[in-house]
Amino acid sequence: MTLEDLLGRFAEVVEEGDGWVVPCPSHTDSHPSLRLAVSDAGKILLKCRARCETKDVLAALGMTFADLGNVEPGEVKVRATSRDLPVSPALTAALAAKLDKYATATKHPHAEGAIHYAAERFGLSEDDFDRLGLGYADDLGGGPRLVVPFRDRDGVPRGFQARALAADAKVRWIGPENPDGASWAKVGYLPGSAGWDEVLVTEGPGDGLTAVALGYDAILIRGAGLASNALVVETVAEWVGDRTAVVAGDGDASGKAFSSTLATSLVGRGVRTKVLDVPEGLDLTSWRERDPARFAKEAVRAVLSAEEITSYDAALRSRDAKAYPLTDLGNARFVRDYIAARGSGVRYSPEAGFFLLGDGVWRADKLDTTRAYVQEAADLVTAIAADLMAEAGADGNRIKEAKAWAAWARHSQSSRGIDAAVRELQALRDVAADLDAFDRHSHLLAARNGVVNLRTGSLQSHDPELLITRRVDLDYDPKAACPRWESFLREVFPSHADLPAYIRRLVGYGVTGDTSEQCFAVLWGTGANGKSVFTDTLTDVFRELTVTTPFSTFEDRGSGGIPNDLAALKGARLVMAAEGEQGRPMAEAVLKRVTGRDLISARFMRKEFFEFRPAFLLLLATNFKPQFRGQDEGLWRRVKLVPWERYFRPSERDHRLGDTLRGEAAGIFAWAVRGAAEWYAGGLQDPPVIRQATTEYRQTSDALSGFFPGVFVAEEGSKVTGKVLWDAYREWTDDEALPNKERWTRRAFFAALEERGLIKRRITQGMAFEGVRRARQTDAVADHDAPEIDDESRTPDDELALYQDDQSQIAGPSLDDVL
Repeated sequence: MTLEDLLGRFAEVVEEGDGWVVPCPSHTDSHPSLRLAVSDAGKILLKCRARCETKDVLAALGMTFADLGNVEPGEVKVRATSRDLPVSPALTAALAAKLDKYATATKHPHAEGAIHYAAERFGLSEDDFDRLGLGYADDLGGGPRLVVPFRDRDGVPRGFQARALAADAKVRWIGPENPDGASWAKVGYLPGSAGWDEVLVTEGPGDGLTAVALGYDAILIRGAGLASNALVVETVAEWVGDRTAVVAGDGDASGKAFSSTLATSLVGRGVRTKVLDVPEGLDLTSWRERDPARFAKEAVRAVLSAEEITSYDAALRSRDAKAYPLTDLGNARFVRDYIAARGSGVRYSPEAGFFLLGDGVWRADKLDTTRAYVQEAADLVTAIAADLMAEAGADGNRIKEAKAWAAWARHSQSSRGIDAAVRELQALRDVAADLDAFDRHSHLLAARNGVVNLRTGSLQSHDPELLITRRVDLDYDPKAACPRWESFLREVFPSHADLPAYIRRLVGYGVTGDTSEQCFAVLWGTGANGKSVFTDTLTDVFRELTVTTPFSTFEDRGSGGIPNDLAALKGARLVMAAEGEQGRPMAEAVLKRVTGRDLISARFMRKEFFEFRPAFLLLLATNFKPQFRGQDEGLWRRVKLVPWERYFRPSERDHRLGDTLRGEAAGIFAWAVRGAAEWYAGGLQDPPVIRQATTEYRQTSDALSGFFPGVFVAEEGSKVTGKVLWDAYREWTDDEALPNKERWTRRAFFAALEERGLIKRRITQGMAFEGVRRARQTDAVADHDAPEIDDESRTPDDELALYQDDQSQIAGPSLDDVL
């Protein structure tokens, strides 16, 4: 299914911001209230402004949640959300010229359809059409359109909306694409012809035209969702001034919420305000269509008879007791919407607590801000009670109502009432969330100005539905440069020209959160080599994505405990650990788990256990090589040893380098994104120096090196008893003077032999190992410690023939074999 197919299911489609608004199929909807948008990944996002559950909307559409992720955008262009900043004077002048062109186009015969449409649908005369500067356009897509300018009180154009003239148009209303970093106006002013005191504030441009046809001045708000937008409210209040605002929202749940929210805000700003009683299920335009001959008289009478909202009415509207009953559940629902009205949002996970939406991402509520919101909502109940009591006068019913609010205020402000509201808030359907649902999109990375697709380097708008918990505190600019950073990498790897590009891919892989490489990096080298500058800079640039944990997190502790340090790794993309205790064995099982795809069980202090899949790259920065006892492939295929061999003499050191690199943070961010795209395209591509260093590291880390191979060697078909091997091992550890902490138990020793490929069998004499024999003197000609670099460097088999034949002639029977 394409997005165009989905939009085609609706009778009306209105473009709004970075998406569309359509009639909600889950409830009777006289005016579009279901907001629809599509993410860069093709995921459809749905939100009904009348608070229908998404599952109910999907059921009415005959769809499932799985279908949402399979919709292709097709040919419909999706624009990113822009900021509430005005456009430049140059773009404003260009817009004025375009609107003049559209207005001039109405003089041509082919534009008569627009004039006729305006008269039939909205009741506009030709004089109204010309006075308002309405236009005709056929170059905006979707066929011919009626263009409605959005001007300010001074007549300066600030945007427009264009209505499709065709009844079967897929997108009814469309506007100009927002320029980068700015936004065309969300409100517009249309002057009427009657000079009346009232100013009608409408939900969209269509009803605004209908209001102007009645003779009223009209203020158009581009969508019902903007009723709580502070900038919109301030603009409406300024334009109304000392006159009377008449809020004319639609006669459905969404429209009533629009009228209530906007009216309350305007009264709070000292604006004389009325709410027009629009018939149930209609808007101004459909009200007119019902009976054009009687509409004008009915609408004007409704405006005149509407009562001005008092502070008493405004107090009740600030928390509608029908929508939010005076119960703990009502308090919880009000707090949820109270938080949303402030441009935030709230989610709750039993494993991690509350999350609050801010700067485009969900952040853990570490300061108990959610409880503070509950307290503020309780204060509002107290304020409502006080206002109601002040306005009640001698009216017994009002006094009774005010006392009920006062009693509820006392409960709401008590610890018991606050705790109850918090508990109910945790369980609300659109608040409760599975912790595993957060940070599931590894190829997406949030920044200040949007979300970066690491596969392509493209930028999309923030989307709360993605449930991203961390972001890079920088604007993403793909063209940003970091010349000093790149020269620094060349300086620290002077003998390996291919390492800087490898490091870019490695860091890029890390910020993706993908773990398919199943690896971790050991940044090894003595001091004054640039390691700390490297890790400190990455931590500064990717601070919210980076967790710095003690080296002991990955060392063998020998006992259990609450895995709180592992819990802190949830959501991280880069994990740094530096300088552990020299000679202390590493927790090899933990390293395998955090670099694989297995679930990890952890918990935060005083929280429930939860499971998560690691989504980070581990970087161990150390002056000495960590001690690994194991030799199994499952561990060593994960290790990437990066040698930092350069030593900077005191005279070479730049003590301000850290500050310089922090100044290139935006460029380093773009550098890492390029590395991510390179990794997606071709993988890490370990250069020879990494493969060789890691191979040597593995061989020198073998705790049995010198014993096997050494005292014993591998040979197919041979067999040695466990007792012989164990006795020989103890003798070897004595000869080598190994400290007790480095000597293995019999059980650990046998397990190590199996790890190295020997097969343990039970025999009559006890235990035996197959594939091993005691070394002979002639075995010394083989260099067991020589590392294998790659297959191409090996000596061809035919060149070994003479040596092998010669060896077979001089090799005699072994006394050990006889015994």
